[in-house]
Amino acid sequence: MKSVITTLVFICCLFGINKNTALAQGGYHFGVKGGVTLANQNWNDNERRVLLALHGNVFIESRDADDKGALFAQIGMHTRGSSITTASLGFGNLQTGYRFQNISLLAGARKKISPLHRATPYYMVGIRAEYTVANNLAQIQQDFCSNLTAGFGCPFPDPFFVRELNYGITIGGGLEFAGTEFFTPAIEFSISPDLSFQYDRPRLENVVNAPGGVLQQARVRNITFEVSLVFKFLREIVYTDN
Repeated sequence: MKSVITTLVFICCLFGINKNTALAQGGYHFGVKGGVTLANQNWNDNERRVLLALHGNVFIESRDADDKGALFAQIGMHTRGSSITTASLGFGNLQTGYRFQNISLLAGARKKISPLHRATPYYMVGIRAEYTVANNLAQIQQDFCSNLTAGFGCPFPDPFFVRELNYGITIGGGLEFAGTEFFTPAIEFSISPDLSFQYDRPRLENVVNAPGGVLQQARVRNITFEVSLVFKFLREIVYTDN
């Protein structure tokens, strides 16, 4: 846990937090957030069905003297993907999904706006870098392609063309609720479109069992909507004169 916090502090420093803007405020915020993921993908400009999953993060955030804005960084595990229905292939009404388990690193800024009666809304924007540690494409091929006749080939994507490194942006907002001096709960909504391709297969020719012997180019971008419950804590630093 200490190594994660150290890494996040370093990232915040890269975004402009130094000793005068971070420590002079008397500490920093840190916490955890997690919740429900609605994952979707764009396959060659065609939308797919939403995949339901979960996500979790740890984060660190600068402390602003006016309590209006802050820089933050977070790291966590997120599921990217989309659901598929295989009934049209003769497997009955079976629904599953493509799942890519990604470690996501997000750094950005958040700013509060005019408070409501019992909550303070805020908005945020950040940039992401992600690394794919696992996917289920090989399992899907094993489950659904073994019963296909040789003349049709496997219509599901090949794990060989999965890109492990990806990047994108995250925008969103939320509501902070009244807590204590050292604890603040919140609910947060975010949307995270990728700018890179999670899956990138070039056009392939002379492919056995493919229609006409050709597999067309296949490119997949992730776009994910998430709802998170946030538990934020204050680490206060008290300076005394010796």
